[in-house]
Amino acid sequence: MRVEWIAHALHTAAGRPAAHETVRRRGLGATLRGVIALVSVAALLSGCAGVTAYREGNTLLTEGKTDQGLAKLEEAVSLDPKNVEYRIALASRRASIVNQLIAMADTARREGRLSDAETSYRQVLKYSPDHPFAKQGLDALAAERRHRLAVTQAEVLFKQGGNTQLTDALEKLRAVIAENPNLKDAVNLKARIAETRAKELKPEAKLAASRSRWSFAMRP
Repeated sequence: MRVEWIAHALHTAAGRPAAHETVRRRGLGATLRGVIALVSVAALLSGCAGVTAYREGNTLLTEGKTDQGLAKLEEAVSLDPKNVEYRIALASRRASIVNQLIAMADTARREGRLSDAETSYRQVLKYSPDHPFAKQGLDALAAERRHRLAVTQAEVLFKQGGNTQLTDALEKLRAVIAENPNLKDAVNLKARIAETRAKELKPEAKLAASRSRWSFAMRP
């Protein structure tokens, strides 16, 4: 009887760790399932938020609210980075806006609206910081402003008159025309200065010719 009791006691003692391990494993399993559930819920909420941001972004862009619309599309991509539709929409809408701004800037520059052109080029760089056409456009604007200033200075010298002033004016215009042969203001002013100098030289030329004839007549 005592032997059976001891055996039973040993068996019970040996079984306790196993029971504890079973309980521990069950607890871990429940915790893991809870974590998975929370992750799933978070993913679901994120996906819903991404849909909302995507729809709002498209609506804002349709209303002409470019900055807010692109910001919402970026938010949608951030919330659901694996969503190909969101990524393509963001890239295509941004590219379309940038192309429109480049066209507007180029037109403004050709028409002489330099401030409008600069505004559009800088907007392009806001959406695409390394855009080569926008950077080239800003460089061209800087050069054109420099050329216009030189033409204005040459105009002042031309109105002052005098051989030295006309010479200085021509030097300024030659430098401008060398860089931009199609700048009409510079070409026209150069022609006016050349015409003025030609008129000033005519009396001297007539006098020289008269002196030559007189000298020839006085020969023995």
